[in-house]
Amino acid sequence: MEVQRDPVPLIRINCPELYASGAFQSWLNRVASPDCAKSRMIPTATWHVPGERPSEVSDVFMVVDGADGSDSDMPCFCWDRIQSAIRAILGDACPECVVWLTNLEATEE
Repeated sequence: MEVQRDPVPLIRINCPELYASGAFQSWLNRVASPDCAKSRMIPTATWHVPGERPSEVSDVFMVVDGADGSDSDMPCFCWDRIQSAIRAILGDACPECVVWLTNLEATEE
C-alpha cells in the first residue's frame, strides 16, 4: 500500500435550494441507486437513500477538476452554481478540489 499526502482543497457548499429542486432530486436518486453500479455510470459518494426525499444526511461528495469541466449528467444549473461557488473561493485558476454538498438549513450567525 502506498500512502501519500495530497493537499487537494475541500469546498463545502450548503445548498438546500439545490436539494429542493426536482431536477437535482432526480439526479441524486439516479446516482445513489444500486442500479448505478450495474450500469456504466460511476456511483456518487452519498448517504442519500434512493427514492426518499433528500434529508440532512443526503450529503454528496465529488472530485471536480476545474480545468476539464464536468462529464456529469448533473443538471446544468446545479453544476453552474457549484462552479461559481468554487470560483468564489479558489478564483478562476480552479485546481482539482473535493466538493462536499450539504442539505442543512441556513443558520444565522
